[in-house]
Amino acid sequence: MNVLKNASRHLSFAVCVVAALLVTAETCRSGEEPSARGTWYYLTVIRTALSQYEVAHSHLPDSLPQLCARDGCPFLPPGRGFTDSWGRPIDYVRTADSFELKSAGPDGLWGTPDDLVFSPKLERDAVVQGAGCYRSNIDWLSGMLVLDTTAVAVGQYRAEPGVSGVPATWTPIGKDSIWVRWNAVAWRELRVLRRFDTLRGLARWGGDASRRSFERPAVATRARCR
Repeated sequence: MNVLKNASRHLSFAVCVVAALLVTAETCRSGEEPSARGTWYYLTVIRTALSQYEVAHSHLPDSLPQLCARDGCPFLPPGRGFTDSWGRPIDYVRTADSFELKSAGPDGLWGTPDDLVFSPKLERDAVVQGAGCYRSNIDWLSGMLVLDTTAVAVGQYRAEPGVSGVPATWTPIGKDSIWVRWNAVAWRELRVLRRFDTLRGLARWGGDASRRSFERPAVATRARCR
């Protein structure tokens, strides 16, 4: 099985998981509508497909539909093409050595503050700015959350501590939001907004025998790494 087809199967599952989280989780960004959050995650899903295509073919596609030329696009939600949450085409631009994915946002106008732009370079900048040690009020973190710059998968970076043997990963969402997760049957996650040296948002967990989920406010402040 070729690399892109195998990755696409995982991506189709990831889309379902992300969609569920987007429906149930509160936004970290004050006033940001669910459509904007959905579009942002959709950009990151397409980004993963682009990265897998580049691995399989040693170059990026000239257009997004090329991702579907050989095996279809099982990572796309049913009935949806390469469009944002407002039904407008996502702009794909190849740069000298990378790419950008863009949505004009809710107002449909390019160059306004609500534009959504993803690129590997912007993500890397967000990783460097967000990485570090944070003293937290969440008990399962043993007082300290560590965000590392080491990539463990496309768009995912190492975080500590693990919980009950489950490793943690974190992902920057735009310039100032962070998603930390522990993926297991009993799942846990943090969705926080970074303002200078403080992370503030929600801790959520669930997956026990009762299948209930819980949440509480989360705050973490940058501290000296041990």
